[in-house]
Amino acid sequence: MRLTGMSEFCDRLKSAREAKGLGSAREAADWLPVSYPTYAAHENGGKYPSRDNIEKYARRFGVSVDWLITGRNTGISESSVSTAIAYLFRAIPSDQLADMNADDVAEIVVAVGKAVEAGKSKDEIVANVISLFAEKMRRAG
Repeated sequence: MRLTGMSEFCDRLKSAREAKGLGSAREAADWLPVSYPTYAAHENGGKYPSRDNIEKYARRFGVSVDWLITGRNTGISESSVSTAIAYLFRAIPSDQLADMNADDVAEIVVAVGKAVEAGKSKDEIVANVISLFAEKMRRAG
């Protein structure tokens, strides 16, 4: 049974877990690490999490504490966005990276910003921006 006011928090916690690629509450508990009964109670609303656990969940899942608690702001922390951008630039072949100009970089930053606002996971952001860049390179010939 969910406690009053927990429904949205539980949904966000589950979404963050799934975005991280963890298929079950047990898998998340092992990965965090936190005891399975504690994590399961937090995800299904049986128990309010402590501030320490909320901060741990946000840090490990790569989301902001504000988003996890209130749903406001973005679901992706600044460090996750930075990681996504760094990963993205490592994924682009060096010869293509050398051909990028300021407009290309600006387009990538805008695409990342829009994806963050839409609540996309880091992996979705990277995949979307790589696709955008690949399409742009194909058009450029």
